[in-house]
Amino acid sequence: EYIDVLEDRYICNACRMPLNHPMQAQCGHRFCKHCIDVILISPFPACPRDGQTIQALSVFHDRCALVEMQALPCYCHGRCDGCQWTGPVAMITVHEEVCAFIKVSCIHASDGCGEIMLRFQLAKHVEKECPFRLITCVYCQNDVPERTLIEHLKKCPAFPIECPNECGVKRIERKKLSAHTRECPNALTDCRFSPLGCTYKVKKIALREHQNKHVIKHMILLGRTTGEPQPNLLELENQLERFDGENTSFKTELERHKYEFAQMKERFNDQNARLGIVEKTVANQKGDIAEIWMRFDQENLVGEVRMRDKLKKFKVKTKANKECLLSLMKRLEVQDDSQTNPNKLNRRLSQLESSITIHKTKLFQEDLRIQIQQAISYDGTFLWKIDKFTERYAEAKSGNATSIYSSPFYTHRFGYKLCARLFPNGDGSARDNYLSIFIALMRGEYDSILPWPFQETITITLIDQDNGMNISETFDPDPCSISFQRPTRNINVASGCPRFCSQTVLRTRGYMNENCVFVKVVVD
Repeated sequence: EYIDVLEDRYICNACRMPLNHPMQAQCGHRFCKHCIDVILISPFPACPRDGQTIQALSVFHDRCALVEMQALPCYCHGRCDGCQWTGPVAMITVHEEVCAFIKVSCIHASDGCGEIMLRFQLAKHVEKECPFRLITCVYCQNDVPERTLIEHLKKCPAFPIECPNECGVKRIERKKLSAHTRECPNALTDCRFSPLGCTYKVKKIALREHQNKHVIKHMILLGRTTGEPQPNLLELENQLERFDGENTSFKTELERHKYEFAQMKERFNDQNARLGIVEKTVANQKGDIAEIWMRFDQENLVGEVRMRDKLKKFKVKTKANKECLLSLMKRLEVQDDSQTNPNKLNRRLSQLESSITIHKTKLFQEDLRIQIQQAISYDGTFLWKIDKFTERYAEAKSGNATSIYSSPFYTHRFGYKLCARLFPNGDGSARDNYLSIFIALMRGEYDSILPWPFQETITITLIDQDNGMNISETFDPDPCSISFQRPTRNINVASGCPRFCSQTVLRTRGYMNENCVFVKVVVD
């Protein structure tokens, strides 16, 4: 929604709505891109204002109109819900990414939550109201959606339940119930004489009482059973005979392996003795070979020493001859230069002077770099002296240089890198009436080890050079703003105070003396 009534040149000549992706025809009229596309596909494309035929090749993107409309002031789309922001159309997308009054979907929308709310209500909804928010089960410590918590508790392996046998234990973890049931004194168990025919099931705690009470019955079952051949006993006897046969076979196999092992051990001892003899022979041969090599090395060493001595004497003679030859050549060159080319010495002198000048320049540049490095603040406090302020204000008012940047400074030695940005004639809606001051995060050398987003408190002060009546503004960074995220480029979008100080106050008090202004930035 635009703040001012749009001029007719910003209205589409087809749909009569504000231009969307403005296009211009050869007749000079402007249209939305969608509208001009509809006109061009008609059998006889013509301008609805003057009836002139429109040719597709003559239609072009009207970048001038786009730039002008991007600078028009507008309201936020969340105005009806309470947002008071106003600014150029170009900034509305950036604003609405962090606006607290824009309608947004729940972060659990992909899980099924269909709630739509204002951004400032999102945190409360996610933390307290969303049925899909994750809640930690107090029993198993797993995260489960709030809407399925009751179903989870019915299956939770750590949920405490009461023993179904009513033994008195009331808080057993569900996953441990089966182990408890095997030991529970109230669990039903078969009588020990059930293989003989007793069908009575009794609690473990009452098993002994049952056995004492039904001794006669159990004896009858036992006597009846001993008088009959039992299939189980016959099967056990057959298995025992089979095991005895297998045991005899294993013993025979073991004796055979023992005999084979003894033979292998005897052969191994014989081979080991032979190996000892071979090792002694090899050791003797190594000694003989070492003696032969020693003699050979001694003879070679004597010959090599003699050759080196001869070579050294030859090198000394060669070096002396070479030095003598070079000396003669230099004398000839000097004589030849003095006779044939008297300007050569002057050229050499000029080359040396030029080299000295280059070295002086490099030395000056290095000294200047060191001075700049020493001037950088590393303690979170930065004092910025802005000289020639009247000239800078005139340049900003004419549109040539609307803003100026300070040198960078750091919150501490290995901290965040920032700079200040000042608009002498104001920025945006504050233009011509206010002085605007902003702070911008820069890409620093230590960003990878710093916490993000940037959350330090920033205080900007315009210093009164006469009476000490400084103007200060303090603000905490918005963690949702892209201005305070880790920089992905050399510098982030600046954020700060567009209406820091009116132009009238700036010039009627002691904030500008000798055409200089001082701005102090403190990061806590």
